[in-house]
Amino acid sequence: IIAEKPSLGRNIASALGLKKRGNGYIEGEKYIVSWAFGHLFELSDVDDYFGRKMKWKEVELPFIPGKFKFKLKESRGIAEQFEILKNLMEREDVEGIINCGDADREGQIIIDRIIKESKTQKEVYRLWLPEQTKETIVEEVKNIKPDREYIRLAFEGYSRTVMDWLFGINLTRYITLKSGQLMPVGRV
Repeated sequence: IIAEKPSLGRNIASALGLKKRGNGYIEGEKYIVSWAFGHLFELSDVDDYFGRKMKWKEVELPFIPGKFKFKLKESRGIAEQFEILKNLMEREDVEGIINCGDADREGQIIIDRIIKESKTQKEVYRLWLPEQTKETIVEEVKNIKPDREYIRLAFEGYSRTVMDWLFGINLTRYITLKSGQLMPVGRV
């Protein structure tokens, strides 16, 4: 089970009675629970598409990549946790992966992206937790569904992520170049 954040992972482990702690995970007889730290991956920067640092005025606007690329955020802790997650997913005793991102489109894509980047071929399921009580966790673990049933939610999340990037990057660069001073647009 991959939770979106450590606190959710600890709540799930506690509800399921998992006690054996490892580096970045908690396990029991039937389940291993680990976690992300929110987004481990982000959309690549404009410079990443060119393979070098570009001056803003050198990039024709609007900049729209043919295919959007993701990259692991630059943080040793994030890189280490992603390796822990990959190693856990590759364990022979792991039969499937359970996405337990928050119960929304953002939570869906955070864990979906981690699983996709791990390149695992194991079956993926979704644990939907509208609340984190012990009773809800225990009950919803019995009701996990195939992750593919949440594909529309994932499409919503990826669409928002891409649109935020497209508008934010292009408008920030355009307004900054026109005004002569940094004018960040932020999330749109």
